[in-house]
Order: sequence, then C-alpha cells, then structure tokens
Amino acid sequence: MNKITNSLLSLLFVALLSSCASSSKIIYLKDASQLNQQEIETKYDLHIKKDDMLSIIVNCKEPELAAPFNMQLSPAAFTGNNQVSNSYGTGSPQGFLVDSNGEIDYPIFGKMKVEGLTRMELAEKIQNLLEENGYIQNPVVNIKMINFKVSVLGEVTKPGVLKVDSERITLFEAISQAGDLTVYGRRHNVKVIREENGNRKVTEIDLGDPTLMYSPFYYLQQNDLVYVEPNKAKASQASYSAFWGTIISVLSLATTVGLYFAK
Repeated sequence: MNKITNSLLSLLFVALLSSCASSSKIIYLKDASQLNQQEIETKYDLHIKKDDMLSIIVNCKEPELAAPFNMQLSPAAFTGNNQVSNSYGTGSPQGFLVDSNGEIDYPIFGKMKVEGLTRMELAEKIQNLLEENGYIQNPVVNIKMINFKVSVLGEVTKPGVLKVDSERITLFEAISQAGDLTVYGRRHNVKVIREENGNRKVTEIDLGDPTLMYSPFYYLQQNDLVYVEPNKAKASQASYSAFWGTIISVLSLATTVGLYFAK
C-alpha cells in the first residue's frame, strides 16, 4: 500500500513540475520590469506602399479653391469608419490608389511619386505644390490611409483580417483583437510576414522576450501577416484524430462489406 501511495505522490509531483514549466511558457514579456525605461519614438510612422488607398483632403479659407482637389464619390463608395467629410460639399473623399509604380494620379498635377513617403511628408509635398504654383495660399492637407489592415492567422481565438483606424497598432494589440492565442499556440515562435521594397520577409518573434519592444516588428505595418504556429500537443492531437478517423472509416467499410456478403 505504501508503495502505491509513494508512486502516486511521485506522479503528482512530476505533474506539478510539468504544470509549472508549461505555465512559464505562456507568459508574455517575461521579466519586462527589469528593462530600463524606454523612450517611445515615432518609429511606427507608416511609409506609403504600393496598393495603399489614400484619402487626401485639402482645406483652405476659400472652399471653392480647394474643390478641384477634393473630388467626391458617392457615400456608397466607402463604408464604415472610412467615411469622412471635408470643407466642401458632401459625400466621401476620393480614394487615391498607389499604383504598381508607387504613384497616384492627383488632380491637375497628374502622376505623383508617393511610395516611401510618410503621411506627413506627402501632406507637406502637396502643400508646397499648391502654394508654389499659386493655387492656394496656406492650405491645410489631411491624409489618411483608408485600407490599413493586418491579418492574424493560426492558433488564435478569432483569426481574420483586422482593419486599423489609426496609424499605429502593436503586435500585442493585433493578437488581443484576434482574441489572444489559444492554449495550443506557440508563443515563442510567432511569425510576422512583411513586404518591404519588393521583398517578402519572414521574422520569428518570441512573445516572452521583453526586448521585443525594441524590435521593428513590435509596431505592425500595413498588410503585415501574423501567423501563430500550433504546438506539438495540437500537432499530435491532429495526427491521432486523422489516424483514428482512418481506422473508423476502414472498420465501417469492412463492416458494410461483411454484412453485404452475409446476406
């Protein structure tokens, strides 16, 4: 009896140790409090890329002067939070698509190179063009990225595409909006897929590493894809399910054939 009791206690002790070890693997930013205070810089400023859709609104004291630069579409052209208004007319603003050459077709000025610029840099560029060519004095140009989105796939509660209303979203905010990782998600090997300068880059992220906050992938960019791999337990579970599914199918078929010939 004592041997059985000792064996059970040993098994319980091993289970507790395994539980503690596994729980330490699901902690985000472990020991982050030991890091020095970090000054937040504007490294998350978005740079315009091909296929971005830009809302460009020009405002000034004389709305009729800004009208040619604020072409309107019907309200049905935009939905949800993308609807914005301006100082001239009603409806939603024209969306300017950045083409494969990194350009937009802007009223009066025609093709304009915008790829690689930030929102503020492009606004300043348009302001200078309007003033230098005598169209508007002291214009105010507001630019917003209409189709800023990121995708979160894999072992999260709610995988899908996330629309971003602001210009900043962190990796943890995206995971939070996706309902957090499931218990089967590999927190130490999350992949972020990003396209930059015509190249596709895949980077592995350890959510438990507090130095992640210094990484250029801490702030996500438009069209980033976050993929959470399943851990070994989920992979094994899937293998067992497939194995037993095949066994059951074979047995079912064998039973059906046996009953047929037994008649």
